[in-house]
Amino acid sequence: MKLSKALKAAVQNQDATYVLQKGNQYFYDQDYEEAVEYYHLAAAMGEASSLGRLGHCYLYGKGVPEESDLALSYFRIGVEEGDIQSLYELGRAYCSGEVFEKDSELGLYYYEKAIQLIEDEYPMKEEIQHPELYYYHALERLNGEGIGRPYGDIYHELLLAKVGFQHLVENGVYDYQKLLDEVQEKLNDSLFDDVRDLVTNAFENEF
Repeated sequence: MKLSKALKAAVQNQDATYVLQKGNQYFYDQDYEEAVEYYHLAAAMGEASSLGRLGHCYLYGKGVPEESDLALSYFRIGVEEGDIQSLYELGRAYCSGEVFEKDSELGLYYYEKAIQLIEDEYPMKEEIQHPELYYYHALERLNGEGIGRPYGDIYHELLLAKVGFQHLVENGVYDYQKLLDEVQEKLNDSLFDDVRDLVTNAFENEF
């Protein structure tokens, strides 16, 4: 870890948010080993939001050896601490079936816990900080079998995801361009023809 004067000052001032943000910068630059070090430091300083990030790195072997059991431990601690990222990561892991046995119902449960936490605890527009959560939750609802599909709600979630991905791309995180393109393709789907204008107008007034 590069012990800059700014980092030393952040540690001395117990500014765990700064440490977490530095970790995110390294993560987005794909310097995963450095990101993990910052996430570990942020976690040691009590920043719960680093737990989901750490779990992600261990789950997919980014900067550290792949260890799904350790990842799950980080996620569970994060859930206890009310970490949105940990809830999202669990939802994604169970819905995708890439690491754990696929369980869409359990995955949706974690997605919806994360969304409820945003709505109950966080300030307006916090949702655009979690575009992947809204995108994959919308896809799971859209692709679900035997359940109702509230197209207006799903379209609204896709719009939230679009705004969040646009924000990331505009700030140089170009890896999200593919997801931004995917969201736009979904938004153009004829499934949403009956709700598109109404939801878009309400969304524009909201933001």
